[in-house]
Amino acid sequence: YSRVSSGNWNTASSWSTVACNGAAAASVPGAGDNVIICCGHTIVMNGNPGECLSLTLSGSASFSSAYTTNVGTGGITINASGNIIGSANGFLTTTGNFINNRTLTTTSFTIVLQTTGGQTISGTGSVAKLTINANTTNNGTLTVRSALTGSATLTQGAAGILNYAGTAAIGCTLEASAAGNTVNYSVKSTQTISSATYYNLTYSNAGVSTLGCNITVNNNYI
Repeated sequence: YSRVSSGNWNTASSWSTVACNGAAAASVPGAGDNVIICCGHTIVMNGNPGECLSLTLSGSASFSSAYTTNVGTGGITINASGNIIGSANGFLTTTGNFINNRTLTTTSFTIVLQTTGGQTISGTGSVAKLTINANTTNNGTLTVRSALTGSATLTQGAAGILNYAGTAAIGCTLEASAAGNTVNYSVKSTQTISSATYYNLTYSNAGVSTLGCNITVNNNYI
């Protein structure tokens, strides 16, 4: 499924099964469908829940209500021209990988990685809120501006860079011992550095940092 025009997720005429700007579809996307929001288009995420197999954003997904869209094992890809906008506390969940190459505009929205262990994060991008409910490896440059939470483990791959600007301690388990990776704490106010084993640990904030109880740094602490 691709975008035909800006419109609502739950409106069939917003979609095409041919191509971007192709003939309108007869139905809305379902759990087995690969969905692309095309460049220059905005879709209002009014499915609750909306669902698809994979979601690629080259245009914008707008959350004007606190709704949820569930993406399957095909994962979420946000290209440089893509975005998530809106002020609602919505959720975009996936059991697949997360590729982000954009600083997402929304500050209220949460992306949730769930259910399937072995998920990965890649790309260079920024999100406000990220929840790790399935064991996940960060191989990209990931910035989390507000809250990093969850019930599972976020592992830093050797090339992974995690920039964290939330004031609360990281809420998921953090494994950051792989040689080469870096975790940077960057909030400009009081911030808690979470208990973990780090390879490179840096802080670039102008405020006061509070160390967690058990911190090991195997390489550089700056």
